[in-house]
Amino acid sequence: MTHENPSQGLPLNDQTFAEIIEQNLLYVDKTKYIYKMVTSSDNIIMLWRPSHFGKTLLLKTLKELFSGNSQLFKDLWIGQSDYEFPKYPVIFLNLDMESSSPEKTRHSLIEAVKKAASEHNLSVKSDWPAKALEHLIIELQKKYDSKVVLLVDDYDGSVLKNIDNQKLAMENADEITSILACLKEPDVTQALRFTLITGVTPYGLNSSEAESKDLRNITFSSEYAALCGFTVEEFDSTFTDWLPEVLANFKNKEQVRSSFNLDDLRETIISLYGGYNFNPGDFNNKILCPSAILEMCSCKLLYYYWYVSFKLDCLGPLILSKPEYFFWPRLRANSMKDLLERDLSRASTEAFLFYNGFFTLMGTGRKLEEKYKDNDLSSYCPIIYFPNKNVSHRYYKLIFGANFHYIFGISELCEFFISSIEGR
Repeated sequence: MTHENPSQGLPLNDQTFAEIIEQNLLYVDKTKYIYKMVTSSDNIIMLWRPSHFGKTLLLKTLKELFSGNSQLFKDLWIGQSDYEFPKYPVIFLNLDMESSSPEKTRHSLIEAVKKAASEHNLSVKSDWPAKALEHLIIELQKKYDSKVVLLVDDYDGSVLKNIDNQKLAMENADEITSILACLKEPDVTQALRFTLITGVTPYGLNSSEAESKDLRNITFSSEYAALCGFTVEEFDSTFTDWLPEVLANFKNKEQVRSSFNLDDLRETIISLYGGYNFNPGDFNNKILCPSAILEMCSCKLLYYYWYVSFKLDCLGPLILSKPEYFFWPRLRANSMKDLLERDLSRASTEAFLFYNGFFTLMGTGRKLEEKYKDNDLSSYCPIIYFPNKNVSHRYYKLIFGANFHYIFGISELCEFFISSIEGR
């Protein structure tokens, strides 16, 4: 979808899917992937993606889909498909909440379930989050005589907020593990039509205790590699109207050759905001950071937008606790098991940085004997590295700023170092 007036139509204020469609704002159509997801046999799905990659918008899109609001989808891919928009009661839980102690986390979980119940004019009868959620799911099924949809956003939010306090973070992970363990109960399993749990990292669950046997993790699935973020093809077909003004401002601000054109600008944008890969079987189809692209089009300027909107408070201490990351990160995780580790106490720094968007999959450490399969992650040896200059710039800013902030002129030295390693 493109717009004749590039100064209008960008969703920049965390609008819901309904607001985006009703206000005729730009929406990159992901409903082909959504159709595959909701018509598959997968009942419980988990997805990890970096912050500001569109997970919340995905969940709010699913909420409207399962609420039967077909008019919102009439101009999208799924609206032209054979999907019939059956209506289900939806529970939407946002777990980015007050979590400064396990008790407050438990209270916040109860309040989140109570809020979801009130949207259906129901109440919960337990002060234990797992029992409260189990009760709500079963009561919704009875009330509507229909299976229930459960959507969970930021399931690891209470862990990431306290990542600098590992004991508290792990205690909060215990609370999240406890509430989601109710999904294994037979009555709950029978009552659920579809569940999607999203977050940034694996660390919201501290073990497989909460995992239902029906759960499928699609984080590294080739089918859904482009579910969040923008592909290069989507960028080319959607954002070309904004590029002439970006080009003019860039040429006015930077010392570039006079022949620098829109094709050159496109390559610059991809190198600055692209490079993400979530498919271990294909390293050619890269994903661009959606929030950075939208900010660039809004401001009509190339800039390091990624770190402006990203919360880095928890990452500095983690990086700086490992001397080997001082100047240059390791390029290889030992195995996919490193990236899939759930226990925060055993989590590698590489994995934490990977999930937070600092690193991405760049290749394999050894030739695979057969074509990559979703269920063969354990034999995969990934190479991880910065996805783009936007991220590497912020990484070294963080390193230098934390270590040499007392040196006069460190900002200029930092820029010189970054320019050198980036080849600028």
